[in-house]
Amino acid sequence: MKKFLSIFVALAMVLSLFAGVGARTAKAAAAPITKAATGISLTDATLHGLSDDAAAGHSFWVSLSTIDTTSATLPTGVYSTPDLGTIAASTQFSALLSSAAGLPAVTASTTYYFVAWCSDGTTWTPGAVMSFTTAAPPILVTSIAVTGAGNATTVVNGGTLAMSAAVLPANATDATVTWSVAAGTGTATIGASTGVLTATGVGTVTVTATAHDASGKTGTEVITVTTAPTLSSIAIAPATVTLAGGAQQVFTATATYRHATTATVAATYTATLGTFSGSTYTAPAATVAAQTVTVIGSYLTKTATAMVTILGTHLLSSIAIAPATVTLAGAATQAFVATATYSDATTATVTATYTATLGTFSGSTYTAPAATVATQTATVTGTYTEGAVTKLATAVVTISAIPVTNLQALKALKALYKQIGDTAKLIRDKVKAAKAAGKDLTGLTADLKTAQKYATHRAVSHGIMLTEVERAMLETMQTSIHKLEQDLKTLRKVKTPKATKATLDLFRAHIKTAIAERTAYLKTIHTAALTQYSSRLVTLIADATMKLTFLQTLLGKL
Repeated sequence: MKKFLSIFVALAMVLSLFAGVGARTAKAAAAPITKAATGISLTDATLHGLSDDAAAGHSFWVSLSTIDTTSATLPTGVYSTPDLGTIAASTQFSALLSSAAGLPAVTASTTYYFVAWCSDGTTWTPGAVMSFTTAAPPILVTSIAVTGAGNATTVVNGGTLAMSAAVLPANATDATVTWSVAAGTGTATIGASTGVLTATGVGTVTVTATAHDASGKTGTEVITVTTAPTLSSIAIAPATVTLAGGAQQVFTATATYRHATTATVAATYTATLGTFSGSTYTAPAATVAAQTVTVIGSYLTKTATAMVTILGTHLLSSIAIAPATVTLAGAATQAFVATATYSDATTATVTATYTATLGTFSGSTYTAPAATVATQTATVTGTYTEGAVTKLATAVVTISAIPVTNLQALKALKALYKQIGDTAKLIRDKVKAAKAAGKDLTGLTADLKTAQKYATHRAVSHGIMLTEVERAMLETMQTSIHKLEQDLKTLRKVKTPKATKATLDLFRAHIKTAIAERTAYLKTIHTAALTQYSSRLVTLIADATMKLTFLQTLLGKL
């Protein structure tokens, strides 16, 4: 009712513009009125009223009706103020209206029409109609159910528990609540708007959620604060993280107690750079160089740290090492240089860490292995780390073979095969001992089969040694011939009609072709051995070196 009276007062202030001296029946136009009030919507309207002098004896009335009054007759059966009487020239209309009787009760969601009337003692003259619509009544809360996160009804002393309120009906106009907590045998505090309960004393407390609306509804839950176990340590995760400038990261603290139990706890965080809001860290703005930040998490008497790297605007994009390819004599040296390229397209010479598949490094200087009768290839890898970024680059080194005569090469090959034989014997001895000791060698089955092939293979007809590629090809051919011969033998045992003879002849033809192909391949090998003897020896030495390396690696696994 007070709200509607305030509307009358506001309108009266406008009507006061017409309370001065003027022509007896003249109408004066007021400015458009636009007003918003809680629960009321007013339409724009121009209110017209009459002004008169004190001697005229004119009166003013104000009416409120659900009827759109447009006639010059004061409607009956509607509310109106008492006769406000004669208006003196200097009287403010608002002062007269403030003394009028209060408005009657109005109905929700209804449009009402508000009119100021003026009478000269004979005729009532209405001003322009202004309407407003009353608001729909609010849907009040009927019940509130309070629960702890995960339906928890306990919280460790010093810990926190997020409370939640289930409000009914679901379409309540105002479903918000205010949280409070009352001490019982224990104590706690709670965020009035967040509902986060912080335990401060062992015992029970009662958490209450109170509806914001006029329903007066509340919901409660009794929470038990338990004694915290002896805290051994805390850890925060992630322990290390890399962020861009201004990026955020949520940290989580885990407490470990005396009996090895763990729990997620609400730690307090600080950082040497950047800011924290609760457990959410916001990195500072990026600078040219990367920044390192120490995050400290504190819970009760324990602390833990994490490291945050803030990427700079000058980021490492890639590196290259030079020379990218180089050929060296055995035991020769080569200095390598690493160049870094950054995100802003700048470059710089940097100090990388180097490794090689053959040979050794001292700083950036590479020393090739001793030369052999076969050419060797080494892969050099350069690694460089700046901030949290690590980049790699590779180069290839070729170690030239020692120029040797055919006789020297043959001696070297024989020496390699002797080493292969000796290593194979050591492998057999170790395998025998391992099996006797009950050791599981299942994981080495494939390697042991390969080792057996490498150890037993020596030469082919006329004493010509085979390369590994030649050996594999001849083995494949021989396997194919053997299979055809077995299939032919099986068919011969089957007594079938004459059609079987054609099948047998076909198999014999296939076998003959396969044998011819194998013979031709052997002739090619023999011819190459005679016409390209020197290069063949080098290839055989390379094969033998590969086999010896494989066997030595397998021996190390045993």
